[in-house]
Parts: sequence; structure tokens; C-alpha cells
Amino acid sequence: MNKRYVDIVLNTCLMAGKIMIQSGSEMYRVEDTINHIAKNAGLKDPVVFSTPTGLFVGVNHHPIVQLTQVYVRTINLEKVHRVNRLSREFGARKITLHELHQGLHEIHENTPSFSHYLKVLSTALLSATLMVLSVGQFNLAEFCLVPIAGMLAYSANNLVNRYTNIKFLSQVIASMVVAAFAILMVRLSLAQNMDALIVGGVLPLVPGLAIMNSLRDLFAGHLLTGVARGMEALITAAAIGGGVATVLRFSGNNMGTLSTALYLPFEQQVLINILFSFLGTVGFAVVVDVPAKALPYCGFSGMLGWMVYWIGTNSGSGHMMAYLLGAFAVGILSIVFARTKKMPVIIFNIPAIVPLVPGVTAYQAIRQVAIGGIDEAIRLSFTVMIITAAIAVGFMLSQVCGQLTSHIQHNYYEKKYKL
Repeated sequence: MNKRYVDIVLNTCLMAGKIMIQSGSEMYRVEDTINHIAKNAGLKDPVVFSTPTGLFVGVNHHPIVQLTQVYVRTINLEKVHRVNRLSREFGARKITLHELHQGLHEIHENTPSFSHYLKVLSTALLSATLMVLSVGQFNLAEFCLVPIAGMLAYSANNLVNRYTNIKFLSQVIASMVVAAFAILMVRLSLAQNMDALIVGGVLPLVPGLAIMNSLRDLFAGHLLTGVARGMEALITAAAIGGGVATVLRFSGNNMGTLSTALYLPFEQQVLINILFSFLGTVGFAVVVDVPAKALPYCGFSGMLGWMVYWIGTNSGSGHMMAYLLGAFAVGILSIVFARTKKMPVIIFNIPAIVPLVPGVTAYQAIRQVAIGGIDEAIRLSFTVMIITAAIAVGFMLSQVCGQLTSHIQHNYYEKKYKL
């Protein structure tokens, strides 16, 4: 195997890995994809070392090593899916190495995305629907105004990212815009519940992808990457909270509180929870550029996870167990859809987990910081950590079940083939 061919293979591997990291893929999937491409290209012993900011690829007992830096990380799950599909086609010998290289270049340059205006409208949809689920109330004034807060947050976040390279600044400014809008609406007597507007408005900024990837990388043994992405999620959450707390600190504290749920007949509550969890998940899926054909499956995954959680809390099983069961349901259904649709599991579980994110509890902790209730803020922050741990355990159990079924299926076909 000559040096030029090895260079081409490693360069192709680097391109695939870089696209996936930039698009929000889990690190273990990046390494699996690179290993898959390298081995199918004839490199028997590839070596991969990946981090969120850099990628190294080489071959054992071979002097050639290539590396690349990753400066920009966004969320585009359509690109992750397309790289995964090309890797599968190359492994099945449907395309050549040259065609794989050209296909990766095409993905990097010309992958279609949902239009900016559709993403803005989807942000409005997810803000309104998930606000109702998170806050537990259906008030017409807040329900009509919170889409504007969500659109302002999304637009401010994109605008700051376009003109600055300062990490996390966009989340600070976007959350400040949302908080200022909520206060203005209350002072103009157009709304009564400032907190509901803020919770709904900042939902598009929640670092759900970073949290999920951190957990999955930790479960896969990628400790360095898992911790790094966990810190990124923590700093993002702190930036969002800092922006909101800053505005609240200088605006006064008597601006409304999270009210109790508006009474509705049980049948209407069930209908609202089913419909809004589905629509909110689909809205977030559009924002992160999930493949269009996967949108209904994402919505169904999010709806099932939320309904399992909602039924659990209303049946007296406890909030922590309800979060665990909801995450487990999302994880199992995402694995099923990933296998049947031949797509990465991240396509389905990232949008589906958003309804379960403990946004209200996190916001209440932020508000306590703003008004000086440090002890209560610590208690609420600890609650958020416990909820996150429950969600993590739910996903871990779903992964264990997925691996067990894969192992059983593999053994079955192996024995059948030998017979």
C-alpha cells in the first residue's frame, strides 16, 4: 500500500470526522465512522484520537499521521445523517473511495438546510408549546406572546454569532433580550406572568445537544470529550442564567410568579400534552436541521417520552422516577427508529429529550440568585442536577437494552449462518 493512497484515505477520514464534529455528532460516532471508512479502504489498524477542537488520524506502525483543527461547532443533524449514509454505502461497496471523498466535499459545501424563516417560525412553535408543558398553565396572553420571545432569542443569538467570535456571548445577550421583553410586556399590562414568558423564550437556547453528547460520550468511555462537552453545557446554561439574572436584578422583583396550572378537564389535559409535546419536539427538530423525513418520528419520540413522564408524575411514582422512565422511553424508541430508518440515533433522541429538560426548576434557581435567595438557589440547583442524573440513567439503561438486543441478534444470525 503506497504512501499516496494512505494519504488519500486519511484525508477522507479527516473530512468525514470534521464534518461530524462541526455538525454536533457524538465523539464515539465520529471515531466509529472514521474506523469504518479506514478499514473498508484497506487500512487494517487505524488509530483515531478525537476532541471537540481537534482530530488526529493515523495508522499503527506507519509514519503517516494527519490532523485537523475544528474551530466552529454548530448543529446540523442533516449533515451527520448524510455522512453516516455515505459511510454505509462505502462499506457496502456501492461507491468508491473517490466518490466518497467527493460526496463528503458536497456535504460540506452544499447540504440543504431549512430556511431561516421556517426556523424562526419553528422557534415560535416550540417556545409556545413547551412553555405550556413546562410551566403547567394555558394562559392565552402568555401563549400568544411567548412565541415572540422565542423568536427574539433565536434571532439575537444568530445575530451575535454572525458578527462576533466570543463564545457564549450570544446566549447572554439573547437571554437578556428575552428577560427585557418579558418585563416590558408585564409593565404594559399585556401579560401577567413574566416568568412564563422567560421560560418559554429561553427554551431555544437550552444546551440539550451538549448535554446529550456529553452523557453519551461518557457512557462510551470518552472521558475527556464527555467532561469537555459537559463543561460547555454548564457554561452555556450559566450564560443563559447570567443574562436573565442581570436583567431581573435591575428591574425589581415583583413582576409576577409562576402560577399554578389552569384547571382543565382530564381529557383536555391529555390532548394538550400529546399535541404540544409532539409539536414542540418537531419545532426543535427543524431548528437543528433534522432530515425532513425524520420529523414525524422525532415528534412521536418526544411525545412518548413526555407522556410517560406526565403519566408517571400524575400516578404518584415521583418526579425522579418519571424523568428516568421518560428518558428511557425516548432512548428505546430512538434506537428502534435509528435501526429501522438507517439513521444515527442522535437524529431522534436530541429533539425528543427537549420537553424533559428541567427548564422551570433551573429558571427558579436563577431567579433566587437574582433576588438574593442563595440557599434556595443551591437547593434548586441540586434538584436540577438530580433530574439530569435521572435522565442520564434512563438513557444509559436504554443503551444497555439496545446493546443486549444487538448482541442477541448477532448471535442468532451467526448460529443460523453456521447451520
